Order: sequence, then C-alpha cells, then structure tokens
Amino acid sequence: MYAPARDGQKLGDGSLVYSAAALANIAIPRIRTNNPDVRFIFIARHPRKRIESLYREMHHSGAHFGVAPPFRLSSFFQDHVDAIENTLFFDRISTFIKQFGRDAILPVFLEDFHADSQNVTRICCEHIGVDPEKLPPVGDSVLHSGSAKLYDTWLLRRMRRHPLTGFRIASLTPEQQNHFFQKIGLRRAFGNKPVVWDEPAEVMYRDKVVPQARKFLELCGKSQSFWKLDV
Repeated sequence: MYAPARDGQKLGDGSLVYSAAALANIAIPRIRTNNPDVRFIFIARHPRKRIESLYREMHHSGAHFGVAPPFRLSSFFQDHVDAIENTLFFDRISTFIKQFGRDAILPVFLEDFHADSQNVTRICCEHIGVDPEKLPPVGDSVLHSGSAKLYDTWLLRRMRRHPLTGFRIASLTPEQQNHFFQKIGLRRAFGNKPVVWDEPAEVMYRDKVVPQARKFLELCGKSQSFWKLDV
C-alpha cells in the first residue's frame, strides 16, 4: 500500500477497522512495529447518527454479501454487536491513547468539519505534518447520502433465499440488482424516513452509548451540550 510513496513523501490511509473493538488489539501491535511515530486522526460524529448510518449501510450492502439485517433496531443490535461496541468512542480512542500517547491522536468531529471544512482540514494537516496549501480544495458534496441507501422488501428477501430464484439473483452484480429491483419496487430507498428506535434499542443507547459519549466529549474538551445526547 505504501510502496508508491516517493522519498520524503507522507503516505497514509483511512479505515474504520483499525479502531474496531474486534480488531484494534491486532492492528495496534502491527502499527507500532511498522511505524511507531504514526499520527492518527480519529473522526467521530453524533453516536445516534453513526448507528443509524450503519443500520442503513448494512441494509444497503449486506444483501450483496448474504447478510439480511433485521428491520427492528434492537434485533439489529443483537445480530451486529459491533454496532454498539464500535460507537463507544471513549473506549475506542482510549485504546490507542494508551499505546501511542494523547499527542499522537487528533479527535475530529464531523459536525465541525461540515461547519468549517477548510479550517478543520488545516488542523488535520498540521497534525500530520502536511502543508495544507498543497492539498486540492475540499468539496462540499455528500458522497454517501443515507437517504439514497436501499433496502430489500420482505418479498425480495424470500426470493434471495428460494432455491429457484436465489442463484439467479446472485448472478447479477450489485449495481444490476439495485437498478432492476428498485425499478420494480422490490428494493427501495430509505429516503427521508427516520430510523425507528424501539424501546429496547433506546435503553441500550442510553445505558451504554450515552455515558461513553459524554466521557469522549470531556476528553476532547467539548461542551456536554455539543451533541444532544438525550434526544
């Protein structure tokens, strides 16, 4: 991955898996071995929105990998425990702070980036030692709109599992499936319809995620009101 870098050039990558609860203990020793002076940018967003984004994404892409996420959010949490675990921002960042030190890690809030992308980009460049003047302009386009994410209807889910239709559907590319099944109404966009939080999901969010989010805000020097966590 880093072989194309020229002498003196900084080269990095972005990934969600390095700090994931299930993989951080594997990633950290490898990073320390290969680059002990690494600099991290830890990007976070409102935890509730992060969970809703993951929920939509799993419905959008999961079907192409043989995954059928539950529609009920609390059931989704049971099937995808990482949805909660990877949203415990304080635990996730603390794991890296213990190994690399606080100065190596720059927390960035997605909300701040949206409000002032140029300034946040400048701060990120200073953290990793890159001249921000050499970067191309930061665009304002939304690359992965949640409203455009698709989900299977119950009928399409049954067709995927049926021996007479499942293999035929699997022979189509994800793009072909999205185009065809959306056209006939079997795969639909989430649109502006909000994700429904059932009571067990709300309890898990209040008991596990909110306390962690408050500790994360405090660690980053943010006001407790920066995220409206009780909504």
